[in-house]
Formats: sequence, C-alpha cells, structure tokens
Amino acid sequence: MKYLISICLLAFASNSYADEENGCRELPGFFPYKAGIEAQKVDKHEEAFDIFCNLAMQGDYRSQFQLAKYFDNGIENYIDVDPVFALLWADLSNYQVKSKKRTSYLENAKNNLNEEELREFIRVRSKFLARMPTGNRIDMQFEPLNLQELYKEYQKSREPVEYTGSRIKRDKPPLNISSVAL
Repeated sequence: MKYLISICLLAFASNSYADEENGCRELPGFFPYKAGIEAQKVDKHEEAFDIFCNLAMQGDYRSQFQLAKYFDNGIENYIDVDPVFALLWADLSNYQVKSKKRTSYLENAKNNLNEEELREFIRVRSKFLARMPTGNRIDMQFEPLNLQELYKEYQKSREPVEYTGSRIKRDKPPLNISSVAL
C-alpha cells in the first residue's frame, strides 16, 4: 500500500498536465467542471473522473474534492478504493479555500483511517501539498473588464463625426486651416 501511494503521488504531482504520466487520460479539449458534474449525473463516472483529474492537476479545488470522493468509493475496473489518497485530495481541496462540507468530510475520513493509513497520510501530506496547485476555479478564470474604459470607448464611438467635402472622417480640423482660402 505504501508503494502504491508513493507511485501515485509522484505520478499525480508531475509538472506535465493532461497526459498518461499524471494519471489522467488525455481529453480532446477543455471540459469545464460542470461537464464533469453532468457526466456524473448520467453515470459516466470514468469520463467524469478524467475531467476532474485534468482540472485538479491545474489546481481546481472543486475537482480535487471530486477526486477525493472517487478515491474514497472507487470506480469498478477503473479506480481502486484508496482512503489515504482520498484524504490527500480532500485535504488539498480544502487547503486554501475552506468549506464546512470539505472540513466535515476530512474529519470523518481521518476518523475512518487505521493507524498505518494515518501515518502514511501524515508522511506524504507535505510533499503532496507542496507539489500540487490548489485554490483555483479553472473554468471561472477570465480577465476582468475595465468598465470605465469600455464606457469611454462607447461614448467616443457615439460622438458626432465631422466630414469634409470628400467624406473623409476627421476628429480634428485640418492642421493647415490657416492656409485654406476662405
């Protein structure tokens, strides 16, 4: 059991994402967290696991908690039950963004471990936390909008435009206005 956890820890904590080296099956594109939830609802647990795994490797704390539940329950012929690894993922998911639900899950999971499993968890916890990003919501990341700048651009586009006789748009009068015969 110790060796399995160490191997999984090294595989999952690698720097490359979304490939066989980190334990995640490669996906044909980006799938948001909600796609994983929808896959769970229709009992497509292998697909949901892969979606959550890819997001968890990038630091999505919600997906990390979903992985904890999968390792706690397992997926027949796909993921074995591993309470220590489940606790590691749950602990990671609750590390930066705390919630009552995840904290309660952690307490219950720790109480269900035997002494050997608890020692193993304590032994690998700091390495796991140091190597894995967390605290993000991957599908919610976007560049914030500067509404004041957008409003200024909008106002500028609505200002009347001055036309010359040749229908050329000009915001300012010609530079050589003094040389134009009146």
